[in-house]
Amino acid sequence: MYKWLNQAHRNGIRVKGGGNNCSALYRLQAVLSIEEPLWSVKYGLKGAVDACLDMQHISHEKANKMMAFELKTGKPTNSIDHIGQVLLYTLLLDERYQGTTTTY
Repeated sequence: MYKWLNQAHRNGIRVKGGGNNCSALYRLQAVLSIEEPLWSVKYGLKGAVDACLDMQHISHEKANKMMAFELKTGKPTNSIDHIGQVLLYTLLLDERYQGTTTTY
């Protein structure tokens, strides 16, 4: 974990998403919280995201964005369940922090 965080802070990490198999390079600015409890009366959801990260899009000078980070152990998978979980955490973070999150 330390090695990944160090790499993300120094050189950035490529984040897949968007559309048409796009990816973007982001640099870790800070770990904002760990195991942050989230809930929404509006959506009827609750959960605890592993970490909230403050990320800077390297190729754009836009404001930093908050990203939900979920650590999955075990065999590698691109399970739709895991993707859906991160998207829901992003929705909850976006509601709490009013539009400062991204799902790139």
